[in-house]
Amino acid sequence: MRVAADPDGSQEGWRCIDWAKWGTIVGILVGAVGLLLTGIATFYDARVSALQLGQSRDDAEEDVRRQAARVASWGDLETRVHVVNRSPEPVSDVEVRFRAGYFQDAPDGINAVREAFRLTVSYLPPCSELVVSPDQLLDDAAFVPLDVTFTDSDGVKWVRTKAALERAGSPEGRIATEKLAKEYGTGTAVDALDSKPTIKKAEPCTAVLG
Repeated sequence: MRVAADPDGSQEGWRCIDWAKWGTIVGILVGAVGLLLTGIATFYDARVSALQLGQSRDDAEEDVRRQAARVASWGDLETRVHVVNRSPEPVSDVEVRFRAGYFQDAPDGINAVREAFRLTVSYLPPCSELVVSPDQLLDDAAFVPLDVTFTDSDGVKWVRTKAALERAGSPEGRIATEKLAKEYGTGTAVDALDSKPTIKKAEPCTAVLG
């Protein structure tokens, strides 16, 4: 059958279109766009969830470290070793490892000696500072702190070095401890000093918020 011509001479082309086929194509395109938009929305939802989870983990880690971050160790110009707990809660099993430098008589003159020691105190009270002087252990020695380990009020054990504060049982904490042990040894345990270490009030003291 011939297709009737329009008055202007053109054929009615729209009658030749397979509308069912084009409907299927349009449906597929609409579905693809819908899937794309759904995928984008899912991606952003997952991204937001990951960021929120990361923030929650950071907040939890900060909460765990809040007391440990207020415990520090350093040496002063008089070569004394200081360990301070600036939190209003005690820390226990405090072990400070320090290096002592001194001169020792030898058959061929005088030798410079470097030796590591470990001093342990059962606990360090809130807002307090422990001070160890060279004259309590060795004459004419200079002390340099290496690290300090302690247990916080939640029972978590920590190690603080010059570079970082880490959980003692974590891979980072073990690496830090082993590195110092290789360089200086585990240290000779100090059973007693000539006088008790000085423990004095530390200022300022920052409250640990619950």
